[in-house]
Amino acid sequence: MPFVPEQDIQDAKLITPLFGGSPCFHDAEILRLTLQREKRAASLEGVIHVFNSSHDAAADTVVPHTLITLRFGDIELDRLTGFNFQNVIDDLKIECNPQGSTKRFSVDIPGNNGCDATFLCDTIRVVLVEPYTIEQRISDGSVYSEPEPGKAQSLVWRDLLERVNVVLLHDWNPIGFPVPRDEYDSYALTITGMLLRRCSAAELATYLAQSEANILGEIVSGSENRPRVAATLLDLSRRSNGGSKGGAPSRTDGSRHR
Repeated sequence: MPFVPEQDIQDAKLITPLFGGSPCFHDAEILRLTLQREKRAASLEGVIHVFNSSHDAAADTVVPHTLITLRFGDIELDRLTGFNFQNVIDDLKIECNPQGSTKRFSVDIPGNNGCDATFLCDTIRVVLVEPYTIEQRISDGSVYSEPEPGKAQSLVWRDLLERVNVVLLHDWNPIGFPVPRDEYDSYALTITGMLLRRCSAAELATYLAQSEANILGEIVSGSENRPRVAATLLDLSRRSNGGSKGGAPSRTDGSRHR
């Protein structure tokens, strides 16, 4: 019996209208996996960044960057390897009634980079569907953090990111000697996201301290430079039109709330 997402995945109705059918998981990225021991079984819950439309959707279908939380119930884990800072997958392959097993589904998640997994399960449910904004992607250091081409926000984002990088290279630079231009790119991405979320100077200073410890392998106490760098970064944000206004993005929950 073939796997039919609309029938076999509980609450699939939360995602099929958005993607024009079951979404394509090629090049999607896993942000989080949670294994849960239960009374007589175990479950696995995954948060996946998806942005490709269904194979059945019209060619001009535009899909927003979206976080989908899937819960796989009563699992038998076969393999889970390679989970790291970037977990881009090739696909999410699900088959019904796998041969030689009493479980309803077999799940194969081949990794392009990072996480690679195979397991069996009895249930699959859509728990949550929510927008994954550019500000969130930048803050998370996502490989898909660049704004979509042609959007007005793109130029503002690029300008702010470039200015942040310059400050980190010339005003911060905890290494203490000239470094390659891309040395602090990942930190610049995170700080740009923080600025777009209108963070405080204290939050920036704390992040700079954590970053220094990560770069140097030790905690650098009492740096007088951090408040000045934090103030400079906040000033960049004030002069930019990239600040995000308005409330939090809407969320679509399944019938059972977590």
